[in-house]
Amino acid sequence: MKTELKTTNYNLEQLQKAYQADQQVKYMSLEAELELLLQQIKTAKK
Repeated sequence: MKTELKTTNYNLEQLQKAYQADQQVKYMSLEAELELLLQQIKTAKK
């Protein structure tokens, strides 16, 4: 039973790490996209 709980806990931790990494990649992608759009707006205004 204890081993089962440890395995479940470990699996949940791994899922959480993967989810957090995925969210970080999505955030960085959106950040880059916003930066690009901002540059395009600045260029269009000139």
